[in-house]
Amino acid sequence: STTRDGTISEECNIFLFGADAKFLIDGIETSATGNWRFYPIDGVVELSPGLHSIGIRGTTYRYGVRAYHLGPVVTVSVVEGPPPPPPPGPVKGIVDGFYGNIFSGWACDENVAQSIDVHFYLDAPPGMGGIGPLIQKANLASDPGVSSACGTSGIPHRWNVDVTPYRSTYGGRTIFVYGISTSGGPNLALHNSGVFTIPR
Repeated sequence: STTRDGTISEECNIFLFGADAKFLIDGIETSATGNWRFYPIDGVVELSPGLHSIGIRGTTYRYGVRAYHLGPVVTVSVVEGPPPPPPPGPVKGIVDGFYGNIFSGWACDENVAQSIDVHFYLDAPPGMGGIGPLIQKANLASDPGVSSACGTSGIPHRWNVDVTPYRSTYGGRTIFVYGISTSGGPNLALHNSGVFTIPR
């Protein structure tokens, strides 16, 4: 074996004596743990795109002499892959309001390519005595602005409800609107939730 500076050192068998091991990336020591004789050598090393040499250097001690042992060196080519997808974000959306008897808006789970459910409550938010929920899927075609806000493409995120059947019984009552997460996040009130009332 050779020492770090290339001179000859005492011969010894690392499989008998074991060796503390480190990764060498392009000749530079990086973190790794293990012992060539008793334990696996592991570690996480981030490589930039391009060619890299990878080896393992073990260090043994015998009779007070430190010896270095370089394992096989391989050359790898790292190619930059596509960026990871953005993490799913919170529920977001807007209640647009009424156009005649049609109550409309949009809702999505940000960066999730899927339509979500929208829950409607009357008089108060969920858990506070409100009537509901009425459940509607936000699965009507989205315009480019909504798609951009949701971080999706070609996924329907709009919703609407015809309140004609509810006017005689619930006219004048306030509507609270919540988007239902599909990614494990909280169900959140949409912007303008609690602003509009059912026409009388």
